[in-house]
Amino acid sequence: MNRYLSAFILAMLSGLGIHAQQMLKAPRLVVNITIDQLRTDYIERFAALYGTGGFKKLFSEGKVYKQASYSFSPLDRSSAVAALSTGTSPLYNGIVANNWLNRNSLKIESSVDDVKYHTSPSFIATTTLADELKIASAGSALVYSVAKERDVAVLSVGHAADGALWLDEKTKKWRTSDYYPLSIQKWIKAFNSLLGGKQETKDNDNVAHLALECLDGNAIGRDEITDYLAITLSASNEVAQQEKNGFEGVYIGLDRVLTRLIQHIENKIGRDKVLFVLTSTGYDTENAIDYSKYKIPTGTFYINRTASLLNMFLSAVYG
Repeated sequence: MNRYLSAFILAMLSGLGIHAQQMLKAPRLVVNITIDQLRTDYIERFAALYGTGGFKKLFSEGKVYKQASYSFSPLDRSSAVAALSTGTSPLYNGIVANNWLNRNSLKIESSVDDVKYHTSPSFIATTTLADELKIASAGSALVYSVAKERDVAVLSVGHAADGALWLDEKTKKWRTSDYYPLSIQKWIKAFNSLLGGKQETKDNDNVAHLALECLDGNAIGRDEITDYLAITLSASNEVAQQEKNGFEGVYIGLDRVLTRLIQHIENKIGRDKVLFVLTSTGYDTENAIDYSKYKIPTGTFYINRTASLLNMFLSAVYG
């Protein structure tokens, strides 16, 4: 029986249920691998350069949903990940963008900002797939996520997760939030100490390394209760700029990382006890354009400066 599910965009949500019904037993572990800005045309373009354990294995042994699409526009990282994790649009899940304007403070806030915890999934207005797994298992299922970006890590799993892990932009160390249990806070602190500041050269390799350490260190997939591990990799322009061969290097690297993840998890959990799901965020970031080069009027609108000027004007006029 096939134990791989290759899907794009929202097919993971409906496809997971269909595939699970065909199994005699529920898998011990569901590994949801989301690749930010993954392009199917590039997957096919560089296919001859892949090994047999990554993309090719997922496609040949899995079930592919080709007609999936997002029901809203525009897409960005947070709104896409939230749609994947909740199975619904921003109209219902509340995650409309990476950032938005706080009407009370007139400041820009992130989709995962939180006054009490600094970071939390409090803006998600619905349950996620991982939340429903927690509910169905009466809290026994283990739920973790690993990503480079803070918003992706949090939005991938939702409210009831045992931990969301991401790379701090300032310290370049892995971290989590006080919102999550103390056990994962202590674990990631110990992991950083053992790592000693050493990182692998590429972000996707770092994410994969932490994901596998999280799997081994937190007893994920060890019993008959289905656990959930969300892993987010990247195929963005930013990643391509770090590669000597551009996107060719990105997709060869992704194939290598997928092979590493699949082999380790299958060896640890058992080939017939794990379900892999591959999805994409379904959008591309545009390269920055210098409009002044073409004599086109341009500039940046700063809401905080505008608010200050407006307050000064109102004070001068009305006291």
